Amino acid sequence: MRVPYGWLIEYLDTDIPAEELAELLTMGGLEVEEVEDWESADGEASDQVLITSVTSNRGDLLSMVGVARHAAALLGCGLALPEYSIPETERPNRAERDLEQDDTRITIDDLHGCPRYSALRMTGVQVGPSPEWMAHRLEAAGARPINTVVDATNYALCELPPGGAGARHRAARREWREARHHRRSDARPQPK
Repeated sequence: MRVPYGWLIEYLDTDIPAEELAELLTMGGLEVEEVEDWESADGEASDQVLITSVTSNRGDLLSMVGVARHAAALLGCGLALPEYSIPETERPNRAERDLEQDDTRITIDDLHGCPRYSALRMTGVQVGPSPEWMAHRLEAAGARPINTVVDATNYALCELPPGGAGARHRAARREWREARHHRRSDARPQPK
Protein backbone atom coordinates (compact mmCIF):
# COMPACT_ATOMS: atom_id res chain seq x y z
CA MET A 1 0.00 0.00 0.00
CA ARG A 2 1.20 3.50 -0.78
CA VAL A 3 1.06 5.74 2.30
CA PRO A 4 1.74 9.43 1.56
CA TYR A 5 3.74 10.75 4.52
CA GLY A 6 2.20 14.26 4.37
CA TRP A 7 -1.31 12.80 4.58
CA LEU A 8 -0.41 10.36 7.37
CA ILE A 9 1.42 12.89 9.53
CA GLU A 10 -1.71 15.11 9.63
CA TYR A 11 -3.31 12.50 11.90
CA LEU A 12 -0.35 12.23 14.26
CA ASP A 13 0.73 14.62 17.01
CA THR A 14 4.42 14.30 16.13
CA ASP A 15 6.97 15.62 13.69
CA ILE A 16 8.91 12.37 13.22
CA PRO A 17 10.73 12.28 9.86
CA ALA A 18 9.48 9.84 7.20
CA GLU A 19 12.56 7.59 7.37
CA GLU A 20 12.31 7.23 11.17
CA LEU A 21 8.57 6.57 10.96
CA ALA A 22 9.21 3.91 8.31
CA GLU A 23 11.72 2.18 10.60
CA LEU A 24 9.34 2.34 13.56
CA LEU A 25 6.42 0.94 11.53
CA THR A 26 8.59 -1.89 10.22
CA MET A 27 9.75 -2.81 13.73
CA GLY A 28 6.10 -2.60 14.86
CA GLY A 29 4.85 -5.14 12.31
CA LEU A 30 4.01 -3.05 9.22
CA GLU A 31 6.84 -3.59 6.77
CA VAL A 32 7.84 -0.43 4.94
CA GLU A 33 9.73 -1.65 1.89
CA GLU A 34 10.94 1.79 0.88
CA VAL A 35 10.38 5.50 1.23
CA GLU A 36 9.88 6.98 -2.21
CA ASP A 37 10.17 10.62 -3.23
CA TRP A 38 7.02 11.52 -5.17
CA GLU A 39 6.07 14.48 -7.35
CA SER A 40 2.65 15.10 -8.88
CA ALA A 41 2.16 14.87 -12.63
CA ASP A 42 1.57 18.63 -12.79
CA GLY A 43 4.72 19.31 -10.75
CA GLU A 44 2.80 21.32 -8.15
CA ALA A 45 3.02 18.88 -5.22
CA SER A 46 5.65 16.60 -3.76
CA ASP A 47 5.78 14.23 -0.83
CA GLN A 48 7.47 11.13 0.47
CA VAL A 49 5.50 7.91 0.12
CA LEU A 50 5.93 4.90 2.39
CA ILE A 51 5.58 1.74 0.31
CA THR A 52 4.20 -0.83 2.74
CA SER A 53 3.59 -4.56 2.60
CA VAL A 54 0.48 -5.47 4.58
CA THR A 55 0.10 -9.07 5.74
CA SER A 56 -3.24 -10.85 5.36
CA ASN A 57 -3.93 -10.79 9.11
CA ARG A 58 -3.66 -6.97 9.30
CA GLY A 59 -6.54 -5.69 7.20
CA ASP A 60 -6.80 -2.80 9.68
CA LEU A 61 -3.63 -1.40 8.06
CA LEU A 62 -5.22 -1.04 4.61
CA SER A 63 -6.20 2.59 5.17
CA MET A 64 -4.64 5.88 6.17
CA VAL A 65 -6.61 5.89 9.43
CA GLY A 66 -5.52 2.32 10.19
CA VAL A 67 -1.85 3.13 9.63
CA ALA A 68 -2.23 6.33 11.69
CA ARG A 69 -3.76 4.39 14.62
CA HIS A 70 -0.93 1.88 14.46
CA ALA A 71 1.73 4.61 14.28
CA ALA A 72 0.16 6.56 17.17
CA ALA A 73 0.17 3.41 19.32
CA LEU A 74 3.83 2.73 18.51
CA LEU A 75 4.85 6.35 19.08
CA GLY A 76 2.65 6.91 22.13
CA CYS A 77 1.50 10.18 20.56
CA GLY A 78 -1.87 11.83 20.06
CA LEU A 79 -4.13 10.89 17.17
CA ALA A 80 -6.37 13.39 15.36
CA LEU A 81 -8.83 11.41 13.27
CA PRO A 82 -11.02 13.09 10.66
CA GLU A 83 -14.47 14.09 11.86
CA TYR A 84 -17.48 13.31 9.72
CA SER A 85 -21.03 14.50 10.05
CA ILE A 86 -23.86 13.12 7.96
CA PRO A 87 -27.21 14.77 8.63
CA GLU A 88 -30.07 12.48 9.49
CA THR A 89 -32.14 11.60 6.47
CA GLU A 90 -35.71 12.81 6.25
CA ARG A 91 -37.05 9.41 5.28
CA PRO A 92 -34.93 6.58 6.69
CA ASN A 93 -36.01 3.16 5.51
CA ARG A 94 -35.41 -0.22 7.00
CA ALA A 95 -36.19 -3.54 5.43
CA GLU A 96 -35.39 -7.19 5.92
CA ARG A 97 -34.42 -8.08 2.36
CA ASP A 98 -35.73 -5.60 -0.23
CA LEU A 99 -35.96 -1.86 0.00
CA GLU A 100 -37.54 0.37 -2.59
CA GLN A 101 -37.67 4.14 -2.39
CA ASP A 102 -38.59 6.39 -5.29
CA ASP A 103 -36.52 5.12 -8.24
CA THR A 104 -34.00 3.10 -6.21
CA ARG A 105 -34.23 -0.51 -5.08
CA ILE A 106 -31.76 -2.48 -2.94
CA THR A 107 -31.95 -6.26 -2.67
CA ILE A 108 -29.99 -8.49 -0.29
CA ASP A 109 -29.83 -12.07 -1.55
CA ASP A 110 -28.09 -13.57 1.47
CA LEU A 111 -28.95 -12.08 4.87
CA HIS A 112 -26.48 -14.41 6.59
CA GLY A 113 -23.60 -13.33 4.35
CA CYS A 114 -24.67 -9.66 4.40
CA PRO A 115 -26.60 -8.98 7.62
CA ARG A 116 -26.32 -5.21 7.20
CA TYR A 117 -26.19 -2.98 4.14
CA SER A 118 -26.18 0.79 4.43
CA ALA A 119 -26.73 3.22 1.61
CA LEU A 120 -27.00 6.97 1.37
CA ARG A 121 -28.32 8.61 -1.75
CA MET A 122 -27.00 12.11 -2.33
CA THR A 123 -28.55 14.50 -4.82
CA GLY A 124 -27.30 17.75 -6.28
CA VAL A 125 -23.70 16.55 -6.58
CA GLN A 126 -21.82 18.32 -9.36
CA VAL A 127 -19.53 16.11 -11.43
CA GLY A 128 -16.33 17.88 -12.43
CA PRO A 129 -12.64 18.05 -11.65
CA SER A 130 -11.64 17.42 -8.03
CA PRO A 131 -9.82 20.05 -5.97
CA GLU A 132 -6.06 19.91 -6.51
CA TRP A 133 -5.31 18.89 -2.92
CA MET A 134 -7.52 15.79 -3.30
CA ALA A 135 -6.20 14.91 -6.74
CA HIS A 136 -2.62 15.18 -5.44
CA ARG A 137 -3.30 12.98 -2.41
CA LEU A 138 -4.97 10.33 -4.53
CA GLU A 139 -2.15 10.41 -7.05
CA ALA A 140 0.44 10.00 -4.27
CA ALA A 141 -1.57 7.06 -2.92
CA GLY A 142 -1.53 5.42 -6.36
CA ALA A 143 -4.99 6.32 -7.66
CA ARG A 144 -5.66 8.27 -10.84
CA PRO A 145 -7.90 11.31 -10.23
CA ILE A 146 -11.03 11.17 -12.41
CA ASN A 147 -13.81 13.47 -11.16
CA THR A 148 -15.47 14.64 -7.96
CA VAL A 149 -17.72 11.60 -7.53
CA VAL A 150 -15.12 8.92 -8.27
CA ASP A 151 -12.39 10.78 -6.38
CA ALA A 152 -14.52 11.33 -3.27
CA THR A 153 -15.24 7.60 -3.21
CA ASN A 154 -11.59 6.68 -3.75
CA TYR A 155 -10.50 9.18 -1.10
CA ALA A 156 -12.85 7.60 1.44
CA LEU A 157 -11.62 4.12 0.47
CA CYS A 158 -7.99 5.23 0.99
CA GLU A 159 -8.68 7.07 4.23
CA LEU A 160 -11.04 4.69 6.03
CA PRO A 161 -10.82 0.97 6.80
CA PRO A 162 -12.10 -1.36 4.04
CA GLY A 163 -15.81 -1.97 3.68
CA GLY A 164 -17.40 0.59 1.41
CA ALA A 165 -18.03 1.40 -2.21
CA GLY A 166 -19.67 4.13 -4.20
CA ALA A 167 -22.03 3.95 -7.12
CA ARG A 168 -23.45 6.60 -9.40
CA HIS A 169 -27.23 6.74 -9.53
CA ARG A 170 -28.74 7.50 -12.90
CA ALA A 171 -31.89 9.45 -12.24
CA ALA A 172 -33.15 8.88 -15.78
CA ARG A 173 -33.90 5.22 -15.05
CA ARG A 174 -34.66 2.95 -12.14
CA GLU A 175 -31.61 1.71 -10.27
CA TRP A 176 -31.19 -1.64 -8.53
CA ARG A 177 -28.39 -2.50 -6.12
CA GLU A 178 -27.92 -6.13 -5.21
CA ALA A 179 -25.83 -7.41 -2.28
CA ARG A 180 -24.83 -11.00 -2.99
CA HIS A 181 -21.91 -13.42 -3.11
CA HIS A 182 -19.49 -13.12 -6.02
CA ARG A 183 -20.40 -15.44 -8.88
CA ARG A 184 -17.97 -17.03 -11.30
CA SER A 185 -19.87 -15.31 -14.12
CA ASP A 186 -18.97 -11.93 -12.55
CA ALA A 187 -15.31 -12.38 -13.43
CA ARG A 188 -14.07 -10.36 -16.37
CA PRO A 189 -12.77 -12.45 -19.24
CA GLN A 190 -8.99 -12.67 -19.16
CA PRO A 191 -7.06 -11.81 -22.34
CA LYS A 192 -5.50 -14.80 -24.09
